[in-house]
Amino acid sequence: MTGPMLATLRRRVVMLSNSPRSRVSVESFLLGLQEYCRLEKEPMLPPMPDWLRHAMMSAKRPEVFARGVPALVKASGRSAEHVARTLKAVLGMTPTDYLNQIRMEFAARELRVTERPIVDIALDCGLGNLSYFYALFREAHGMAPRAYRFAHYNTIV
Repeated sequence: MTGPMLATLRRRVVMLSNSPRSRVSVESFLLGLQEYCRLEKEPMLPPMPDWLRHAMMSAKRPEVFARGVPALVKASGRSAEHVARTLKAVLGMTPTDYLNQIRMEFAARELRVTERPIVDIALDCGLGNLSYFYALFREAHGMAPRAYRFAHYNTIV
């Protein structure tokens, strides 16, 4: 687990220890923990060079995707053009599209398992423009972040 994930987990433990321990609050904590642990498993990916696989796995960490394409390129050890060509050939998407997909998965997870303000989640994604964050989220999930939270968070807590 990465530093930001551990920090989020610690905040949730503190919230759990400071509130009455109901079955619902414990289940909510455990579901959030399960969600973060699921990230540690490598997904099934198409055949690709090892350097790209490593860069893509690195890009799933908040400290990497928040810094954008330059961090992905740095993790690959290749030129930006080579990364873009290879990623397009392997996944059919640009580095920006790939990172935005990861960012929106992270944002959706945060909305499902935390009560953090949407603006903080957007900033953690590396997106300082809230309008752009909302547009990306709406495109990825078919609804605004607040509506997504109401639709998914209430089913957990």
